[in-house]
Amino acid sequence: MNKLKRWVVASIGAVAFFGAMITGVSANTNGIDVASYQGDTTSYFNSFKQVGDNFTMVKLGGRGGGEGAHYSNPKAYAQIHNADAVGMQTGGYFWAQVGDSVSEALFQCEDLAVRRQSLWC
Repeated sequence: MNKLKRWVVASIGAVAFFGAMITGVSANTNGIDVASYQGDTTSYFNSFKQVGDNFTMVKLGGRGGGEGAHYSNPKAYAQIHNADAVGMQTGGYFWAQVGDSVSEALFQCEDLAVRRQSLWC
């Protein structure tokens, strides 16, 4: 594994660890992972909240693999907003398959930095 990959993996792990510590999420906390083919209404998220799920991870988009050049989840904003509205903790992720390409990994980081403004605001 090259240095950039190690750095990216370590950074993501550190963010997840500290995020879990700050929010009080433990390994025993149940939650869901949603993408564009799942629901985006408050009733959808409330149905999970009622059975004990406390967080939602939203796939914001992806690149590579079967997703082609670029995929952006058109339901991401509504999914984040409505999961939050029913009291679930929310987070998002961007999936990328970069292989050993440093330039592709850098492109993904820059692309996500630009897109985060439109997804989270």
